[in-house]
Amino acid sequence: MNKTSFLYVLFFFFFYYKKKDNTKMLEDKKMWKTEKEKLQDVAKSKAEQIQKLTKENKELNDQLQKVVKERDSVKVYIHIYFIYMYMKHVCKGLLSVGLKKKKKKRDHWRMKKKKVHSAKSEVDELNKKLKEKDQRIGQLEQEAKEANEGRLQLQTTLKTLNEQVGNVADMRTKMDQDLMKLNEDKLQLKTEVREWKSKHERLEKEVKDLLDSEQKKRRELHDKYTDLMKTHKDIKFEIARRDEAMYRLKADLEQMQEQLRNETKLKEGKDEQIHMVTDQLNQANDKNARLLEQIANLEEQLRSSVPRDTWESLQADHVNLQKTLDAITLQKEKVAGEMAALEREKTELTDEMDKLKKEMVEKDEEISKLESYQNFWRSRANSVQRELHRILQETKPGGSKSSINGGNHPHVVTFFFHFFFFFYTKNTYQKQLERKKELEKEVKKLIEEKKSAENAVGTYRRAFEDEISKHKRDIFHRSLFKSRNKENVKTLMKKNQQLHMLANDLADTVIDREENVKHLKEVKKLLGMRVKQVEEENNSLRQKLGMPPLEPQGSAFVKKWNRRGSKKNNRMSPAVEPAMSTNSTNSTTSSVASLPPDAPDTLDAPDTLDAPDESLEEVKTSQNKDL
Repeated sequence: MNKTSFLYVLFFFFFYYKKKDNTKMLEDKKMWKTEKEKLQDVAKSKAEQIQKLTKENKELNDQLQKVVKERDSVKVYIHIYFIYMYMKHVCKGLLSVGLKKKKKKRDHWRMKKKKVHSAKSEVDELNKKLKEKDQRIGQLEQEAKEANEGRLQLQTTLKTLNEQVGNVADMRTKMDQDLMKLNEDKLQLKTEVREWKSKHERLEKEVKDLLDSEQKKRRELHDKYTDLMKTHKDIKFEIARRDEAMYRLKADLEQMQEQLRNETKLKEGKDEQIHMVTDQLNQANDKNARLLEQIANLEEQLRSSVPRDTWESLQADHVNLQKTLDAITLQKEKVAGEMAALEREKTELTDEMDKLKKEMVEKDEEISKLESYQNFWRSRANSVQRELHRILQETKPGGSKSSINGGNHPHVVTFFFHFFFFFYTKNTYQKQLERKKELEKEVKKLIEEKKSAENAVGTYRRAFEDEISKHKRDIFHRSLFKSRNKENVKTLMKKNQQLHMLANDLADTVIDREENVKHLKEVKKLLGMRVKQVEEENNSLRQKLGMPPLEPQGSAFVKKWNRRGSKKNNRMSPAVEPAMSTNSTNSTTSSVASLPPDAPDTLDAPDTLDAPDESLEEVKTSQNKDL
């Protein structure tokens, strides 16, 4: 296996660097071609600009010539005007000869003056046009200078571009020479590839022998798996018992609430009776005071008016009345004592009622919190199981899917439903556990192969670097471009990566599951202790009120919980314990992956998950090193 992994790594290493270098060469060629094309386009555009500038220069020269001709014609008109003025002065002397001739000629000269004025206005306009044309000529001369400067710059850029084109041609010749050398090296490396293929065939035979030996080990592990399934069955029954205990606790709480309501009603009736008795006592006291006053008045009247015989008879009546009064006072004292006792009981009952109400509120809050926790962990367990089921189906080479349809299991179920569900999902548990253990073994093999391959690569990489420095690194990496085993190497590397990801996910889910199980165990212990306390308080209240006590269930629940810890260690078979101690990673991942996708949502996980925290930390560190 070490040789095969070494060969696969070698092929992958060569293919990678050869591809990389070939892609670099192709990209460089494309870059040079694109730059050459850009330079040619720039040269064409610059030549077109030069032609445009030459045409514009010619047009400007033509315009200048036209302006010069117009200026010369304007100068001729000005000379004619000066000659005309000179003739005018001469004519003035001749006009002094005769007035008649002057009168005749005045009209003629007026007409000429008008013509002269019109000529002056035309001359002024022509002068303005000359000034504008001179300004235009200056602007055109400046534009001609800028065009000449741009032409010089374009000529310099053309020179630089021509030099770069020459450099590109030289680089192209060098690249052609390198390609010729690469073709020669390809022929040499084809012979080496044939030798590697023969070695690869030998290594495949060795791999087949190793697979046969590993199948025997799988059978031995399957026997260990049967022992673990027995413990799993026992744990399922205990989960059902716990659910029944939860039902009982809820029923007891409801009964307590009903009893407290009845007791409040009785207390209200007794309060009404107490008010009635107090009213009667007050009336009796009033009557007694009246009677005493009447007796005192009668004694005085009798002493004064009644004879001795009647007095003795009245005295006897008085003694009888005194006895009846003593009996009434005794009854009064008894009623007063009962009233005080009832008031004390009333105050105690009110205090106990308030306490019980507060405790009921706290219990309701605790129950709601526990239900929220259970719903949260149930949803999380379902998501983890679905992801594991999906990963197992993806990693299967061609196996069949599980026959059980997915469904949401209720939070609290009866014992009968657990019993039926256990026998219904027994076969699917076994299939998925077998498949999971096979995947774990494959992951182990691939991890070992990866380690050996990494060691081999570390040792042989130096040798390769020395050979590459001798035979030119670029040529050596480009040589293995057309090998046939390229697809096989890629598929193996992809499978290795997928299995590493799966192993990491399994370890994370195992750690989360163990933490959740510990948390739920602590919560259930606290619930059992709290139920026990509530039952004791309830029984004490019932004894005070003269009611029969209830059967205690919280203590039985705690005892069952403590018994489970002792039974778990006894149920573990001797064949399983060394496997759990030597390979903590396999035990933790098997306990998670063995759960089917349709498992119940209760998070009372099997006790095989109660691995120590140190083993989980070792799994994390080993997987991080592998990665």
